[in-house]
Amino acid sequence: MYLALICLVCLAAGSVLAAAPEAPTCRSLREKDARVRWMSVPMSRIVVNPHGMEPITLPEGLAPCLKTDLAYYSGEFPIKLPCFWAWRLDGEQAADPNAAAGPAADFSREAAGKWSFSRANAEFDGQMHLTIAEANYGSASCELTVDLDKTPYIVLQVGATDGQWALKVNDGTKPVDVALEMGAWGPGTYTYDVRAATGWSGKKTFRVLLFAVGKPGSSTTFAGMRFVGQPEGSPRVVGTSATWSPHALECTAEFTQPQARVESTTFMPDGSTVAQIVRVAEGGPETLILTGQFSQSRVRWDAQHSAVLIEAEDYRARISVGCKARWLGACDSWPGLLASQTQSEVRSGVWAATIDGVKAGDEIVVEAQFAPKGEELPERPSDLSPEGARAALVRREAEWDRLLGLVPRPMDFELRLVDAKGVTADAIRRMYYKAWAFLLQDTLPPMPENGYPYSQVACGKPSLWAEGHPKSRPSAQWESMLGMQFLGLVDSEAAWESYEGMMTLVDKNGMLAGEGLPSRHVQTAWILYELTGDRTRLKNVYPALKRMLEWKISDPRWVYKDAVAPNCKDFEFVVHALIDAGFAIKIADALEMPDEKKLWQQKIKALAADADRWFWDEDGKGPYENYDGNTGRRSAYHGPWNLQALALPSGMLDKAHEQSVIDLFESMLRPNAPFAGTVLCKHPTYQFTMLGAWEHDRPNDAAVMAEAIMREVTMAGEFAECYSFTFPPRTEGVTPSLFGVCNMIDGTLWHNGVILGQGRPVVAHVPGAVGVENLRASGGEGRTSGRSVEARH
Repeated sequence: MYLALICLVCLAAGSVLAAAPEAPTCRSLREKDARVRWMSVPMSRIVVNPHGMEPITLPEGLAPCLKTDLAYYSGEFPIKLPCFWAWRLDGEQAADPNAAAGPAADFSREAAGKWSFSRANAEFDGQMHLTIAEANYGSASCELTVDLDKTPYIVLQVGATDGQWALKVNDGTKPVDVALEMGAWGPGTYTYDVRAATGWSGKKTFRVLLFAVGKPGSSTTFAGMRFVGQPEGSPRVVGTSATWSPHALECTAEFTQPQARVESTTFMPDGSTVAQIVRVAEGGPETLILTGQFSQSRVRWDAQHSAVLIEAEDYRARISVGCKARWLGACDSWPGLLASQTQSEVRSGVWAATIDGVKAGDEIVVEAQFAPKGEELPERPSDLSPEGARAALVRREAEWDRLLGLVPRPMDFELRLVDAKGVTADAIRRMYYKAWAFLLQDTLPPMPENGYPYSQVACGKPSLWAEGHPKSRPSAQWESMLGMQFLGLVDSEAAWESYEGMMTLVDKNGMLAGEGLPSRHVQTAWILYELTGDRTRLKNVYPALKRMLEWKISDPRWVYKDAVAPNCKDFEFVVHALIDAGFAIKIADALEMPDEKKLWQQKIKALAADADRWFWDEDGKGPYENYDGNTGRRSAYHGPWNLQALALPSGMLDKAHEQSVIDLFESMLRPNAPFAGTVLCKHPTYQFTMLGAWEHDRPNDAAVMAEAIMREVTMAGEFAECYSFTFPPRTEGVTPSLFGVCNMIDGTLWHNGVILGQGRPVVAHVPGAVGVENLRASGGEGRTSGRSVEARH
């Protein structure tokens, strides 16, 4: 209502607007070989292709393709489900997914005596848990005799590690071991060509050495190890491609020996289901092998319905195949599966089933349904036909088109104030709407198993970040608050509910458990109130909001494990608290609470005086970023994060101190350097600095920063917490993250004359701005032009 009224006034003034931009659609955002491959839907616990999944590298001709990695939010922490299913082409009427099988490492308890140890201890239970006893590494070794002409590949499956691990071999003739892997992080399945690495051939006896690397007490679990060779004439993958759009991921795998092409389309019919349509576009008749990993769960086969049933402590899943499939079984590792060593009882490992006689043009549907702890699985799908799946795909695309139709539509994506570095207006347009697609799918439903009946805006659902309050681990005190502000423009109900949920977790002392981050929660409440006019909700959250801000003011530091000692002060936290206290004054006015207004005015005065004392020394030198109240020492002189103090109202700090921040900004700004030379990339810091430039009568500098952030995020091709200060920027920190999303949306809207973060969107004379269509607040929508509204400069 508010913004719609403003826009009508603009139009009545007779302004001339640019041509209305077309509403984005899934088809208009379709992108081949995009870096982004994550996918979810609003209020779903499922993420397709989350970040950081463990790799699976197997010998050519044996490796699965068209791999579907998943994650599922159930319980306190998200559950990684790497390679939940994948496909192999195995020739016509293959009996099983076998390879030429060579010797395997024996990790049974009975085999412990066959191993030798150096600086390490190990436990055996079908896997080997290798723990460092001293120094910074330890090893276990055993002797094997292998025909390297027949089975030259060693396949090693690493189950878990809290350090690094390494793999070496030695035949006793070399003073130094031959390193196959010098040091790797994380679990996964890895393949190494021993014959190629060593030059050995034929039947050879040598030692295999497995290392755990790290501090004493660190351990690595080795789940399986076997030598294998490729079957004669096995199909080889010679090319893959993937095309992303908000509603679906389309992939292709090309094979030789024989010539074949298999295509897949993966999408989510609803929040509890992932579906895939697989089509043999060329080749046949072939046998397709459907295979997948499982961990700490029970797997069984429902032959009547051709379905894999998985039961774990925190979730249940059913993978249904839309045609007759033949069960091959399950085993404890990829090496075991390749050797056809299936087992009747296994809690972690790999399963496989085959579909025989698949011809060119045939389509197969696979559908995975999930239920969280304490809930039953949805009913088995009644229609697993290709026609039924395509109809569901059409419905999902239509729903995404509807959601994308709700977002603000900037009229201009062209860079004019900075060197574009090859970034086109169309690339920026795609990245802007991709940011909205991320934000819309970044919500989680209530999680009653955690005692949390509220929805969440995750820090970054595909990133699997989970450092928040134990009842709402995916929600961050910083990122999630900012995400709610932007989400309020298109789904204010989800934003309000997520905010109200986080406020219920604030304890009597004002603390919110989990990683303690700078204050943005008061600003968020004010923005949601301004967008909706819901005074009742604002009044209800005020007590918790007040307690939490008082905590942020009293202890302005990063609270995360033992990273920062108590009584240390961080200028970034102080700036955020001062600005949030300003929003608390606005809220006190709106709720007609004069005593509360006076309280916040007093707290601002006191904290600003502390900031002058903490972050500038007695000679006026500063600003410093950190002040240690225990020692009186200051550090990080002229740190770039101090630039955000520009956003403080003029006169709040000592005049000379305020000028030193302005001088620092002017010394750093370089339009054609990464991030305009500010050495800032986190959204909240960048946003405050950009806003501060605007408030200090530097509209062109702010516009340069807006264009730079549009360019950098687009060049990076992904939304991250941080980026490297290079061209192109590399993603760093939490990836993908709402910070990158907010940077992209905020910068693009600023570029078009709309400034966020003040309450209702502010329409202003940003240099070169054209305008934005489809801005919404309190149920209204409108179109703006930066030229047609009374400017702030």
